[in-house]
Parts: sequence; structure tokens; C-alpha cells
Amino acid sequence: MNKIVMTFTMSLLSLNAGNLCDIKTKIIEQKISIAKQSNLKYTKEKLTIALNNHLKYCNDKDIIENQQKTINKLKDKLEDKEYDLQKAKFKGKDMDKISKLEQKVLDIKRELNLEISILELLKKEVNENNSKQL
Repeated sequence: MNKIVMTFTMSLLSLNAGNLCDIKTKIIEQKISIAKQSNLKYTKEKLTIALNNHLKYCNDKDIIENQQKTINKLKDKLEDKEYDLQKAKFKGKDMDKISKLEQKVLDIKRELNLEISILELLKKEVNENNSKQL
């Protein structure tokens, strides 16, 4: 599900689909659709609540701040997994465990890079919207 949503997010941002709140609305709606198709009732309910809150309170500044928070959490998670990996290597854990930890580190790095790219695109969108308003 995450890869589909990220692909959708990147395509929306690359098309300059409107202001950030509109883009975020479309992303949440897409996540709800995917959750519904995947029979993830709890996820769908949570996303529906998130969509309602988003529609009430959305502004571009909060979207960028939340994206930065997501990046910071991923950085922390990456540090933890890299530490776990180093510790496993130092203790001489079996190669299967080390391999799994290496894969987790790679997955987090990919996700982090994607989230950073999204943040850069969001900031670019805000700058372009501000330029148009001048």
C-alpha cells in the first residue's frame, strides 16, 4: 500500500495539482480507497477521521511541518536500526539476522529519501504559489 500511495503522491506533486491542502486531500482520499479495496476497515476509519480533521484545519504551513516531523522520525528510526545492525555485527550474530537488519536499514533509507523529496516538492509548490500571488 505504501508504494502505491507514494507513487500517487509524487505524481500529484509533479503535476502541480493545486495548493497543498488540495493535494493532501487527494492523497488521503487515495489512501482511503486503497484501504477499502484491501478490506482494512480500521485503517479506513482512521483515515476518514484524518480526512475530516484535515478538511477542517488544513494549511500549507502545517503540511510542511508535518512532513518535516515525518522525516525527523525516520531519521531517528534509521539511527536506531543502524545501531542495532552495528551491535549485531559486533556480537557476531548469525548472517540471517544481520541480513534482515541490513534490509531494514535500506528500506528506511529509501523511505527517508522519498519523504525528503516530497518535502522539497512541497516547499517548491509553496514558493511557486507565493510567487504567483505577488
